[in-house]
Amino acid sequence: AFLGHAQWRRVPLGRLDRHVTVASDAMWQPPSFSRLCYIVIPDDCPAVGRCVDIPPAFWAACKDRDTQIMVAELLAPLLAISRHPGLFQGRAATFYIDNVAAISALVIGASRAWDMSKLAFVLQLWLSRRRCRAWFEWVPSASDAADDGSRRGTMETTARRLGIYVADEPWDEQLGHLLGLQSMALVDYLSG
Repeated sequence: AFLGHAQWRRVPLGRLDRHVTVASDAMWQPPSFSRLCYIVIPDDCPAVGRCVDIPPAFWAACKDRDTQIMVAELLAPLLAISRHPGLFQGRAATFYIDNVAAISALVIGASRAWDMSKLAFVLQLWLSRRRCRAWFEWVPSASDAADDGSRRGTMETTARRLGIYVADEPWDEQLGHLLGLQSMALVDYLSG
């Protein structure tokens, strides 16, 4: 009966002719070392690859659990978008990630774990602000172009062998503070 009274409306999503591919990976070795790597490959300009060491202080702000690899895997695409927003503007994006828990949180935009939920929510907001349509795909670790970058850094990476320059980049303390922000403050931070 409800459907008989509903007024349908068309929502034009528009056509996205440009595409960007993102391969990302993370490594978490307790208690003191974590690194992530992301490679952003736009279809119309040079690719960007970065390796970032995650400081131990970041993990103190996260939910206490046996392993933080899921959170680290969520951080990689988040850093790619936050540091290279123009490469995502008005594009369709495909993200290749080798962690099922991270993909689930990104697809849903939330998680039962509060820290993963905040990071997934932030990523969805940033995608939305950039009018970027995203697809998240699981990839086996052995096929992930960013996998060896998260383990060995910028030397001898698969990306480098493919002609993609991967550079080390410092951690951004602003991103570390996102987990401590309340929901409305988070929206204000992202809007400003």
